Amino acid sequence: MRTCNTMPTRASVALIVFLAAAAPAPAAVYDAEIPLGLYGDLNQTDVPVIGEYACGPTAATNGLVYLQSVFPRNYGDSPVPIQDQDLDGDGDCDSYDDMIVTALVLAGSDYFDTVQTECSWPDNYIWGKNRYIEQLASGMTVYEAQNQWDWDNHPPQPAWVTQQPPTWAFIYEGLLDGGDVEVLLSFAGYPDGYGHWVTVNGFHWDDANENGVIEQSEAASLNFMDSLGGVGGTVSIWHEDGLIRTDYPIGGATWISAAFLAAPVYIPPDCNENGISDECDLDCGLAGGDCDLPGCGSSSDGDGDGRPDECCLLASAAQAQYPIVPKSRHLSFTAGDPGERTALRLTMVRLPEVFGALRNQTMWVGPPSEYCENAGQVTPPPGGCGPAPGLDSLTFVAATLQCEPYYTDWSTYGAVHIRDEAVIPDGTYHLQAIHEACNTGVEQDYSAPLAIDTSIWGDVVRNCVVTPCSPPDGTVGVTTDVTAILDKFKNLPGAITKVRADLEPTLPDLKINIADVTYCLDAFRGFSYPFPGPSQCP
Repeated sequence: MRTCNTMPTRASVALIVFLAAAAPAPAAVYDAEIPLGLYGDLNQTDVPVIGEYACGPTAATNGLVYLQSVFPRNYGDSPVPIQDQDLDGDGDCDSYDDMIVTALVLAGSDYFDTVQTECSWPDNYIWGKNRYIEQLASGMTVYEAQNQWDWDNHPPQPAWVTQQPPTWAFIYEGLLDGGDVEVLLSFAGYPDGYGHWVTVNGFHWDDANENGVIEQSEAASLNFMDSLGGVGGTVSIWHEDGLIRTDYPIGGATWISAAFLAAPVYIPPDCNENGISDECDLDCGLAGGDCDLPGCGSSSDGDGDGRPDECCLLASAAQAQYPIVPKSRHLSFTAGDPGERTALRLTMVRLPEVFGALRNQTMWVGPPSEYCENAGQVTPPPGGCGPAPGLDSLTFVAATLQCEPYYTDWSTYGAVHIRDEAVIPDGTYHLQAIHEACNTGVEQDYSAPLAIDTSIWGDVVRNCVVTPCSPPDGTVGVTTDVTAILDKFKNLPGAITKVRADLEPTLPDLKINIADVTYCLDAFRGFSYPFPGPSQCP
């Protein structure tokens, strides 16, 4: 929770986001989609005083959140700055309050001139949003607009504004370029230029007859963040009388009468932030060319990832969880360079012969989650986990494996336990970290490995004569191992941790029940490990 101040302050906002805009598939299929979660979710009714008429500044603000989060090198934290004011009355100052303040600024006479009895007219919106962005980050954006209405309030009309009904290509290509797109939905019977602004994030159309005209039978659609409600919406679109009609459920027949695009200027990557692009850091190119600059060509690219080697910081090696206690079905570690995002690669170095095909296969540690230490619970309920007598914490952190890297600041999680089909008894695994800026295909970019062993099947303790129970000893006994799991099943004081006792099923379920006891008893009887290994990653 942020502390609310009486005076606005500025602070940096760290957002890690991903942009996904699909290129056209076959010739007549047009699909462009930017994830809705990258946009703001401001609801115009939460904007004080002018909420009923605040769709324009609200749609603009939701688009500015997208620009700020996806293109920080262009905009920093300028478009929706931290304000430290509680305007929604929920008792704290958060990003939603920041959006409300931004919408109020945009609604002012310096920009949209939105008042309590009127919406944001198209010329005000186009002129005002352009002015707002340029005042904060001049030269970082290319603008375009199409507007079927006469330009009345803010002459001269910018040269990049075309007076015409918006085209589908304008919207579609703007999304493909990663731009911030808003459209005005106009209602029949209302004054010219009156309507509802929304922030577009998707366009989908299969031009079945390839005539360039959107017909109702072709089921084209537009996706958007709706300023009324702050939620995602979808409308059908089609051509009628030279206009793009929609079935937006307000005001009867609606059509797209104006469209605004703010497309960020491409900034070449500069991973070491020395003012020289990565390309020019590596090669000065031709004399007089774009890279013929002071300081060019001073970096090397030994790992072949197209970036200066100094951008790849070698991650610290993961550490064993102390005291070291091998487990049958879990791997325990601590990892992470504070403040740095790394991924953790697990290599299956040594496994029992029956799993020989998996040796030297690699997987990645996925997102960690918190679980209950109480034997009968898994995910912490609203009231918290039940008792786990004799243990310092009622919860622990565990993660499964996946086929793609997962980057996070692992130092924030403390001890992490890997539970997975790939964690097999009597094996040896190597865990290595790699920094987000490094090339996962280059071995020298990985940290030194942490070797983690698993105990033999069913071996969870040596004995529990003292607390905590001693580490496994290479044998399975009824009065030692079976009894230790049974004690955990009963949640008795001094029982072992869940990750030591949880043996089944193929993916350990983080519950200790009679099945775990039975499997340990089977191991004592000489039965081999009963579960299959994991599917191999492609």
